[in-house]
Amino acid sequence: MEKMGIHTSTLAGSLKNLQKSRRSQDQKSKIFSARPKMAQGAIEFVITFGALLTFFIIFFTVIQSNVVSKNQDKERVIAQSVVLDVQDEINIAAESPEGYIREFSIPPNILGKEYTINLSENRVYFSMEGYSTSYKVSNVTGIVNKGDNIIRKENGGVRLN
Repeated sequence: MEKMGIHTSTLAGSLKNLQKSRRSQDQKSKIFSARPKMAQGAIEFVITFGALLTFFIIFFTVIQSNVVSKNQDKERVIAQSVVLDVQDEINIAAESPEGYIREFSIPPNILGKEYTINLSENRVYFSMEGYSTSYKVSNVTGIVNKGDNIIRKENGGVRLN
């Protein structure tokens, strides 16, 4: 090799420099190749988190709408029960013998909601937010109070309070 004018020590030094350069490039490529993988992992995390968040929002929205619906159904059942109780009390008093007297109660509110109940034209009318109804009753005079009520049959007619 010395005939060609290349010294072996120079060749060995160049080879070492080349190997160092390759190692340095390999290390740089490992660093740079790790960054896209880390960025990809972050993007995958964000997508997964977004999908889970969307799922939970939809899930809780459905649950909430079912709870609201069940509460409305419960309010209607209780309201109907109150009206039917008043109707039954009036009809029982109308069919009872002279001198019948009885005390009954109706709640001051239904699941925390206010309501109105009154008698008019042989009907008991009930009304609250989102629900109203009426039922036919026997001829009765008087008013229905929230709380305690006294119903009696006297002089051939039914009197309430």
